Amino acid sequence: MEDIGFLDPSRFGITIMHVLGNNQASIDELAPVAQKIADMRHIAIGNHINDTKFAFPAGAVNIPMLSAKASKAVDRCNSGSLRSVPTISRPC
Repeated sequence: MEDIGFLDPSRFGITIMHVLGNNQASIDELAPVAQKIADMRHIAIGNHINDTKFAFPAGAVNIPMLSAKASKAVDRCNSGSLRSVPTISRPC
């Protein structure tokens, strides 16, 4: 990303949404990423993908683990792309 100027804040006014898994390796990548994008807005997002009790950094947006029913609904909709995300008027 550096080679193409993507991390140059004078060229792009972007916000980095950094999704963290609930493991130490994910947390360990925060500091190096934050240093590279120091001049950009950086939002850490704690994504609970299982029952593991893990403390995300203070200020992280907390995404709770889906219930089994909700997880099955997402899988059924094959939500790997935005076009298949269900809407209120048209469930998948």
